[in-house]
Amino acid sequence: MAGIFLSYAHQDRALAAKVAAAFEHAGHRVWWDLHVKAGRRFAEEIADALDQADHVVVLWSRASVKSSWVLDEAAVGRDSGRLIPVTTDDALPPLGFRQYQSLPLRAGAEAGEDDLQSLVSAISGDTPITKPRTAHPAWSRRWIAALLIIVILAGGGIVAWLKPWAAGDAAPTVLIGPSAQSSDPQSRDFAHQVAVDLGRFPVGPLSSLSIHEADPGEKQDATYRSEISLSRAGTNVHADISLFVDGRSGQVWASGIDGTADRLIDLRQHAAANLSDALICALQSEFPGKRLPDDVFRMFLDACTRTGANLDDVSTGRAIETFRQVTRKAPDFALGWAYLALLQSNYFYATPSEQHRALGMEARGNLARARQLDPAMEQGFVAESNLLPRDKSFWKQSLLALDRGLAAHPDSAQLLTMRAERLRDIGRATEAIELMRRATDIEPLTLTLRTGYIDSLAYSGRLDAALAELARDQKIWPQSTSLTDARFRIDLRYGDPANALRLLRVESPDNLRNQPFDRSWQTFLRARIDPSPANVEASLKSFRDRYRRNPADIPGYLQTLATFGRLDEAYLVTRNPITLDSMFVSTEVLFRQHMRAFRADRRFIDLANRLGLLAYWRGSGKWPDFCAEPDLPYDCRAEAAKYR
Repeated sequence: MAGIFLSYAHQDRALAAKVAAAFEHAGHRVWWDLHVKAGRRFAEEIADALDQADHVVVLWSRASVKSSWVLDEAAVGRDSGRLIPVTTDDALPPLGFRQYQSLPLRAGAEAGEDDLQSLVSAISGDTPITKPRTAHPAWSRRWIAALLIIVILAGGGIVAWLKPWAAGDAAPTVLIGPSAQSSDPQSRDFAHQVAVDLGRFPVGPLSSLSIHEADPGEKQDATYRSEISLSRAGTNVHADISLFVDGRSGQVWASGIDGTADRLIDLRQHAAANLSDALICALQSEFPGKRLPDDVFRMFLDACTRTGANLDDVSTGRAIETFRQVTRKAPDFALGWAYLALLQSNYFYATPSEQHRALGMEARGNLARARQLDPAMEQGFVAESNLLPRDKSFWKQSLLALDRGLAAHPDSAQLLTMRAERLRDIGRATEAIELMRRATDIEPLTLTLRTGYIDSLAYSGRLDAALAELARDQKIWPQSTSLTDARFRIDLRYGDPANALRLLRVESPDNLRNQPFDRSWQTFLRARIDPSPANVEASLKSFRDRYRRNPADIPGYLQTLATFGRLDEAYLVTRNPITLDSMFVSTEVLFRQHMRAFRADRRFIDLANRLGLLAYWRGSGKWPDFCAEPDLPYDCRAEAAKYR
């Protein structure tokens, strides 16, 4: 009898129970109820069960195609040749799994004995499942996939095969493979993994693409073709990724990424993220009846793929100038104007204050031009949200702009993330977490979204959930620098301060690399490890010195004061007008878990009034999460009534 791992979404639990019972009645061993187990080892139990199972049966439904857990479990089954997909309603399996013929099964109470018996008989024979080829045995089994997997299912005589995309389907095709010029034998496996990664997007722009691994031995037609090559110099590894588009001459986009042999996982993450950005930008640039000239198209892809959240000032300035060139050469290209306005709105607060007026006027003019050409672009709504005047109506108007955008683009990870940021800024972390979860479901390979989701959970006090998400992601992306940084941020405030201090000294997490000589965080962690009066005072002195040099450098200082209970000093520094202006663009830190004592002081409502938060809470009737805490020593609404 076989060992069966049954993967399903919790919404389909009634059907999963029926399926599991049918398998067990036939004598099979079934792992199916692991997700409801509590405790820190549940992820390890799932991984162990997956490793031991002979078959991985996945119940595809409208709920499960959006489940990150189900996608990961299905990927393990697919990549090891053990996948048996079952469709339970009219949901289409996600990309990366549509090439397998699925067994139909009526959902819920409609699943009868005949349906279940057909499924049981499909795996009850003695014919073994053929395993996929292994090009490089050193690579982990879960990351090696087959070009052709033949699953002979005895009893019903059902064969599942890797089939080509249907000729009548209009989905644009993407072929990803190694470059002919690659000198590294692992380029093929590396390219294959990038293709597998990109095929895991269940919704969003990439879900409209049919993504395949290219066969170097055959000529294959495709809308988009990407070539990837690796080269090595000692322990250093360099990856080159290029993109070609059908009907356009030559290479239209390229990216080079550097890494080390022991950090290939980071290199692969960056390669998949960069290529996905290029494909999304290419898809966005196609508009009916018009086609950008090749030179403008290349400029647009170059700038569009450099609009991420973590750009430095130089890169942002270059991208803005490139978008200016795009709009000059293609003045009717709405997306060029929208991206120009978006990037300028993101860059606004990084510029000197004397430049704000001119930059704001230019950005608003560019946004107006974009909306004359196309009023419904998602980038336009984000830019509008950023460019609103920072007065007491900002929060309301910003959320209204984002809501209009989401009404037009409900699957926009960018809009969902921005709305989550706004909600965190006004103290509604519970709603923000759900939006971040949705954004990560749309773009599950974008680690900035994954780590943002983990941060949101930790900062709101959901530490166990944050650690569980982190452990899950580290199984998919072991040794990821981004996830190491996320662990550092958790340990910095809430977890193990000794581990955070070790990471700060050894790993130098990204969020502190811009201040390599700043010892404030080391003094803070030493005070957390040993909160003696001398250590606490040393930490506070370090942050006071930073604040005296720059009164706008308030977030770290304010959080340190609250952590060590120096509330009078904390409220005193908020009276500084320069500090208050700086806090206006970083109000999210006020609502983190370690700021609870700070919020429990009645003076917090006065600060909220000066920041414009109180006006939003009263006007909208939507109060922040902390106002519902049972041990809060005052009533938010009663305190708010004291202010006009």
